[in-house]
Amino acid sequence: MSRILVKYLDLCFKQGKRNNEMNQAIKFLKLLPNKVEFGIYKILATYYEELLDDNFENAQLIADLLQDEDLDYENVSDK
Repeated sequence: MSRILVKYLDLCFKQGKRNNEMNQAIKFLKLLPNKVEFGIYKILATYYEELLDDNFENAQLIADLLQDEDLDYENVSDK
């Protein structure tokens, strides 16, 4: 489910659509347990939250971190 929510957030941003459901998806992702397997989803929730809040500098910092760590999220900076 987490992967689907991240994909949904990605599609919304690529299409330039911002809506309340995006906030709900971010909220859900941030409520995931603090386990390694959910870590990337929680980081991406913060990334999209920063984008929604027009904090592009913070979003870029997160994208750079993901790229530097070779986490296979190189396409994050395309948002």
